Amino acid sequence: MEDLLEDIRVYMQLEKEDINQWYWTDLTIIVQDVLCRLHQRDVTSHHQDIHAAVASDVSSIFHNKSLAELNKLQINIESKLGGPTTGLDIGYWESVVSQLKVHQARARLRERHKDNLRKKLEILKAEQGVKQEGEEESREEDQEEGQHTDTESIPEVKEEITEDESRETGSCQ
Repeated sequence: MEDLLEDIRVYMQLEKEDINQWYWTDLTIIVQDVLCRLHQRDVTSHHQDIHAAVASDVSSIFHNKSLAELNKLQINIESKLGGPTTGLDIGYWESVVSQLKVHQARARLRERHKDNLRKKLEILKAEQGVKQEGEEESREEDQEEGQHTDTESIPEVKEEITEDESRETGSCQ
């Protein structure tokens, strides 16, 4: 994995277009997270097991959230950290933010991948002379399959995280 990280750094230096830098940055974030998890797995102790359990709980909070929902959640957490911190477990919340950044990187990659697939499909249809009748239906299906554009579930997530404030978690950053 370290070799992959080094290869990504080389590609970042070779990349001339700023528009593609986000891709390499997101890959770096994800690979660093995987390396961190592998390192934590190698260092086994009861203390680390507790941190892994909390990290898993936090990770499940971010599961199936759109990028917009994750961004909104980040704003909520950062405003919490920017306000009065009395009684707040700063280490826990900083760990939550670091995990959130990994989930945001994955969501960005997932959304870009879907956009690229959609564009390729349009090109193929255009090449084959197929009319684009079902395009709007396809977009509606994407929204029904989990591409939530509203942020109604954010307060629910915020409550879940608030309940877990007393827990601690480990962070590689």
